[in-house]
Amino acid sequence: ASRNSESAPLFANKLGEVRVEQGRDAEAVPLFERAITLDDGFALPHFNLGVLHEKRGEGHPAIEQYRRALELAPGFFRAQFNLGRLYASMGDVERARQLWEAFLESNPGSVQGRYFLAKLLMDTGGDLVRAESMVLEADARSDRLGFEAPAIPIARGMLHLHRGELDVAATAELRR
Repeated sequence: ASRNSESAPLFANKLGEVRVEQGRDAEAVPLFERAITLDDGFALPHFNLGVLHEKRGEGHPAIEQYRRALELAPGFFRAQFNLGRLYASMGDVERARQLWEAFLESNPGSVQGRYFLAKLLMDTGGDLVRAESMVLEADARSDRLGFEAPAIPIARGMLHLHRGELDVAATAELRR
């Protein structure tokens, strides 16, 4: 294969990403599709199409694209995370939990991953002690990184609600 044929899918995908950054999503789709046509083993354009489908509220096509990205690149943690978030929004709690567990196993420092799994546990009446531990760990990681993830105050407020501490939860909500 020539150098041009090897770089063509990379170029098409990158150009699609640029179009998305410019807010020109409709122009990005054929570029991602072209990258896939040129190299169906390239995971990133599948992921990018999944993001666009999800953005448009097209859950099932997004799932297909995220799954394909993960088939091609099993360690593709962004696809794993997004797929878990999508499953959770569609009510498939068990799949979401499994994906986020695997995501956190390979990305133990993820504040966002801890938040989403803790929220899922709280929303489904799961292990609230574990959820609290995850929120506290995420909070501590945020402090060490020198920022507070926007999700942390929300998670803290949810914990207070689950404990029946309505006044504390209301105060936390007002601070957001």
